[in-house]
Amino acid sequence: MDGYFRDSSASNSREIVSHFTANLYIYLLLSVIAFLLPGCTDTTSPLTDEDDNGEPVTYTVSGVVSDRYGEGVQGVDLTFGDFGTVTTGQDGGWSMSGLEGKVVITARRHGWFLQPDSITVESEATDLEFTATPSEIAFVSNRGGDDSDGFFSIYVMNADGSNVTRLANTGRGNMAPAWSPDGRRIAFQSFDGLQEDIYVMNADGSGITRLTDSGADDMSPTWSPDGSQIAFISYRDGNPRIYLMNADGTDQNWIAALFNYRFPDWSRVENHIVYSTPSTNAIILRMLRWKNTLWVDRPIEFDSWLDYDDITPAWSLDGSIIAFHRVSSGIWSIDVVVSEDLRSVDVSNLRQITVDDDFARSPAWTPDGRIIYESGQQIYVIDVDGTNRIQLTDTVEPNLDPVWSPRW
Repeated sequence: MDGYFRDSSASNSREIVSHFTANLYIYLLLSVIAFLLPGCTDTTSPLTDEDDNGEPVTYTVSGVVSDRYGEGVQGVDLTFGDFGTVTTGQDGGWSMSGLEGKVVITARRHGWFLQPDSITVESEATDLEFTATPSEIAFVSNRGGDDSDGFFSIYVMNADGSNVTRLANTGRGNMAPAWSPDGRRIAFQSFDGLQEDIYVMNADGSGITRLTDSGADDMSPTWSPDGSQIAFISYRDGNPRIYLMNADGTDQNWIAALFNYRFPDWSRVENHIVYSTPSTNAIILRMLRWKNTLWVDRPIEFDSWLDYDDITPAWSLDGSIIAFHRVSSGIWSIDVVVSEDLRSVDVSNLRQITVDDDFARSPAWTPDGRIIYESGQQIYVIDVDGTNRIQLTDTVEPNLDPVWSPRW
């Protein structure tokens, strides 16, 4: 009978030893893995390398900030995480010492667009480079000089009015520049001696491309919020209507049955297009809004408007304010609220911005919420409350249709 029974105590001992050995192997394996994999080690370990004396190892990085022409840009602030900030000198050069571990470098100068967005470093580096592009203002002028034929052309200048550069020189006059939302392209209208047409070009003036050729006037381009489409005014049906096309000029169709549309401006945050149109006693503002699969036309009602001519409306970047030119009384603005069901447009807080300047016209918005406009054929910028007016141009030749690049 004994052959039919096992010694249970011996069996249990062997199982205990077996389990212990297996657990030991698992523990050793996990220890090796924890040692080899980053982030699995003791969280109390130092985040930076240490020298033989246990002191953190530091390093130095340096580089340059240059413009599109390879010239150094002064006054750019470079921030190195929690290690501080340095400012570029006259040659655009910079250097920072005492860095530890991984550090993210960012660059900023008010009124300039810096690329790349950031640079990450972990050790010594001497050839780091940021490219700086000034936030530019596009405008229209027929300034003299060797490069001018007397016709109106599209120009750009820096935010402070410096570095004026001529871009488009097509046909016999160019007007109505409009920046794409990403600031990389400019749409505009050009007259070839017979008709106005819509063109587009890169922000540096290259790649000029004709988008319309309908046999009638096409003008006043304005970009969709995502930059994929352009709305514009066309007379190809005999009356001025708002048309829509893809940014490459394809699929051109009118989007509203009414006519006598003028000066459209597309909101940067919604599919809302505000425009001017003649009414019984005046030129008033109306709005086209995208609802389901249709563009719906709605009035922007304000009783006191019925006796005035209000033209060239311009949406603020957040879509809450419309600035416009009230003929013979300068630049005005209103607060706008569109109902959630898109059935009504409520306006309030009608106010005059250029109180002492009845000749102010063609308002547009700056990226930081100010108004840029023309008055007496010169360009100005002003706070929305009417203060801090700054003159940007002062030439014999006219300077018209100013629009500020969205890049900031």
